Amino acid sequence: MNEKFSEKKDNILEVKNLTKKFSLESGFFARKDRFVYALNNVSFEIERGKTYGLVGESGCGKSTVAKLLVGMYKADSGKIVFKSSENRKNENEKNSSMIKYIFQDPARSLNPRMTVFSILTDGLKHEKKGIKKEELKKLAEEILEEVGLVKSDLERRPSEFSGGQRQRISIARGLLMQPQLLICDEVVSALDVSIQGQILNLLQEIRSKRNLSCLFIAHDLRVSCYFCDKIGVMYRGVLVEEGNAEDFYKTALHPYSKLLFAGAEGGKTSFKNEGEVKSSLEALECCPFAHRCPKKTEKCQKSLPEWTVLEDGHKVRCFCL
Repeated sequence: MNEKFSEKKDNILEVKNLTKKFSLESGFFARKDRFVYALNNVSFEIERGKTYGLVGESGCGKSTVAKLLVGMYKADSGKIVFKSSENRKNENEKNSSMIKYIFQDPARSLNPRMTVFSILTDGLKHEKKGIKKEELKKLAEEILEEVGLVKSDLERRPSEFSGGQRQRISIARGLLMQPQLLICDEVVSALDVSIQGQILNLLQEIRSKRNLSCLFIAHDLRVSCYFCDKIGVMYRGVLVEEGNAEDFYKTALHPYSKLLFAGAEGGKTSFKNEGEVKSSLEALECCPFAHRCPKKTEKCQKSLPEWTVLEDGHKVRCFCL
């Protein structure tokens, strides 16, 4: 099914029918005909100033989407359309200054040998040739204070900070380039629960102040509903449900979405054998969740459900509603 996007919406990003597969094996003697199908015709849109939450278990394709958006991977097919505030439309191009990526684990994404000043400003120096060190320092000091750190932290190294402080440095690095879209990839999952709320509140403040658009990637559906405006639930590289985040806990219909909510709340489900995410070794032609779903029918195992569009734009792929 080819997705059509409304021309009336002020979208900053439109993702259209993205597909991506990876070779299952590597090396000189590896077979070249075995693949993992990571994304299967994924389509969604992000409105300007809004946050879209992409939710699912590890291995469902969330981070693959993010890495395609910043050019770390190249899509096999489909389109990525980014529209800056200057009304420029860029298709399948790497928008290095307009889209910034905040990684899950700041301990790994920050170079331990570099000072905070170098970590923050090296990208800007490359982007703006000839910028003076005094100007760089002023910008770095301002951005550090915006994320809750102090000017003197510029000369320190990542190992001298706590996990939450390192994530604030990662956020500052992303913000220094004045991006219009921020990709937050599991940004609180590596932090203590007590710190997670602080980082989420910081991101909310920054988003509101700067009118930033965000793609928020997470496996925790409850956290995503708190932080996001719209939720998209992914399973085995397929978007299976999409709805407004505010009331998604009440309106979620897909069996997989309900399973995620139950897991986040520590409750029991009716699933006799919940199992794990199953890698797709061929292009999906059936419901991606059929192998785990207690409601599955023969039809579910033979064809992929089309979108059913309900009230307020809520969409779901399921034959068993």
